[in-house]
Amino acid sequence: MIKVIIFDMDGVLIDSVPLWRQAEREVFAELGFFITKEQQSKTLGLAIREIVTYWSEFHDFSGISVNEIAGKIESRAIELINERGKMIEGIEEVLKYAYENFSNVGLASSSSYSVINAVLTKLNFKKYFSVVRSVQDEEFGKPHPAVYMSALKKLEVSPWECLVLEDSLQGVLSAKAARTKCLALPNKYLIGDNRFIIADYVLTESKKYSLDALDYIRNV
Repeated sequence: MIKVIIFDMDGVLIDSVPLWRQAEREVFAELGFFITKEQQSKTLGLAIREIVTYWSEFHDFSGISVNEIAGKIESRAIELINERGKMIEGIEEVLKYAYENFSNVGLASSSSYSVINAVLTKLNFKKYFSVVRSVQDEEFGKPHPAVYMSALKKLEVSPWECLVLEDSLQGVLSAKAARTKCLALPNKYLIGDNRFIIADYVLTESKKYSLDALDYIRNV
């Protein structure tokens, strides 16, 4: 029996993936590394420090550390979120239903607490969550299950009593490795990716997010 719902944040609560991509391109360009949108799809769902570490294998960021680059990208992403951040269409209806019908609602994100706070403040969503966890607290980010395992511990539930909502393959892998149920809402950059088959249920491009997510949650 499902007792709690845990939401991912970027791409599930807020349409922030384009904003993160812009922030990455701007900061990388300042450092002489010009990344394409196609290349960025390779790191979708990873924490920003892991993204920078990944690309440091392909470009020599001499004179500046991974943490400094990640900090610059994060700061720019927060600016963009504050300026242009918009919630995913229909998500507040899903959040309200989860809040009113389950014992607890959690958040488990690859973003830092600074970004999480910016998003929840921007969208006025803080009231919905009893537990918020960031990979900032963990040794490993998604697809490692650490952030979901920590959230489950805080929520005091077993994995099989939890449903996770995720938009990236890395996130789905993380949720399933933590042994939870997972509803996949593929990011627009990943629609049609057959690897999402590992999720318990996958919404398709033709379906309305709020209606079909709610329908699945009501019957899970």
